[in-house]
Amino acid sequence: MLTGDVRPKTLDGIKRLAAEIGKERGIKHSVALDLAARAASFANFRHAQRVLVLRDGQPLGSYVLLSRYWHDKEKRQSGRETLRIDLPSAILETTYC
Repeated sequence: MLTGDVRPKTLDGIKRLAAEIGKERGIKHSVALDLAARAASFANFRHAQRVLVLRDGQPLGSYVLLSRYWHDKEKRQSGRETLRIDLPSAILETTYC
């Protein structure tokens, strides 16, 4: 049973609330995750993932994503490769050599 003033503070809390919302309203889990994240004052679930503390109490660190699109004319295939590079500090605090 849901109460109107529920404000989860963790990703696990958002997931639990989403499960309740999904059962109560009969909606997809992804939609319920977004609704639960909004109840926790986030724009959506992805925003909550970026902001909240992840497993083992470790905060989400700074990182850069490099993406490259590719196309193979012979095989008629295309796609995108993305590389995540973790940074030792915030991007604006990183020194360049």
